[in-house]
Amino acid sequence: MNNEIKTLLTGFQVVFLQMDPSAFCIMYKGCVKTTLLEYATVHGVRPLLYLALVEAGIDDDVTKRLKIISFQMAVREKILQQESIRLLTLLNENGVEALPYKGFYFTQILNSGLAYRESSDIDIVIRDLDKAMNGIEILKSQGYRILGEVQGLDFIDLTWGRQITLEKGNVNGLTIHVDFHWGVNEKYHEYKISTEDFFEDTCWLQNKYVNIRVPGDKALFKMLINHHGARGCWLKLKELFDWTLFLRKTNLSLEECRQISKSMKMEKIMSVGEKLASHTLLQKCDNSSSKVEIQIINYWSDVFEIFSNKFIRFLKFTQIYIHLQDKDASKIRLAWNYIRFKGSYFPQYNYYYRPFKGRLLLLNFIFKYVSIFYQFIIGKFSFKQ
Repeated sequence: MNNEIKTLLTGFQVVFLQMDPSAFCIMYKGCVKTTLLEYATVHGVRPLLYLALVEAGIDDDVTKRLKIISFQMAVREKILQQESIRLLTLLNENGVEALPYKGFYFTQILNSGLAYRESSDIDIVIRDLDKAMNGIEILKSQGYRILGEVQGLDFIDLTWGRQITLEKGNVNGLTIHVDFHWGVNEKYHEYKISTEDFFEDTCWLQNKYVNIRVPGDKALFKMLINHHGARGCWLKLKELFDWTLFLRKTNLSLEECRQISKSMKMEKIMSVGEKLASHTLLQKCDNSSSKVEIQIINYWSDVFEIFSNKFIRFLKFTQIYIHLQDKDASKIRLAWNYIRFKGSYFPQYNYYYRPFKGRLLLLNFIFKYVSIFYQFIIGKFSFKQ
């Protein structure tokens, strides 16, 4: 774990755990400031780093720069929250049961509504698949347009990611993206979780300003472990910090969390998440750290090298993802479903050419990753004259 990652972890302790900032100051002095800013950016924790610098009484060029960024993000977050409430109210009043997914709740509940957490878009999840087209039409009536060349009614079934992105410009001066979910993760996963898991433990928050669903601890836990652990594999510090705050604030016991995760086939994910929250806040790996925990911690530090090449990123992510699966998960079925997912054809998410369109998914998959590997080889051995 490099010094920049340790500094960000210590910054979290200063801001949220009321740790004395002296250790943070020492680590900060030993950082390459441009590199620290790059890590804070890719891990989504720039406002948190700014707050840690303020707590430590550091007023340098980095603090001044982060102050501007954090203010801009706070304004953006306020606009996103207001638009989220407006859209959710509209959807629910028109018979599409919907609630905010991920960022809105994590900011409001875990971070007390303050701008400690970076957000870039609005996530909405609906309860019933049959209402997906209705929900999309409602968003379109509000000026949102679907990104990509999407035509026909069958794209709901064809979209293995079970979400679609819509965009609207000039919302209080911003362009806003809405990720509209009719499922909670991609189809290839083996996890036992559905949109119903998010709605069964909710209540209505109703007053003259707000009329939206609010999750209970179980629903919030399922959101966190599904998105940050099962899908994200604990690979971003922002998500680790969400998770750590939840474990500190929840009324659920650790044993209750373990039982819920076991029922969703996420027992290993829960176990690793627990250890990461404790080990990494101590900023060390010890003899009890598993292989996958060490891989995740190394990923945080190596993120620039990993993200610079899609082939390496695919290999690293796949390795960690497989190691996080429960023992009873079918690796063969998972592999085949993943091939079908990556080989499927859908215009909005087609970053790579799939010559066989919606047919011959295995050949589409092979074609895609041969292309990525070819780019990797060309990039590795090319040189400038």
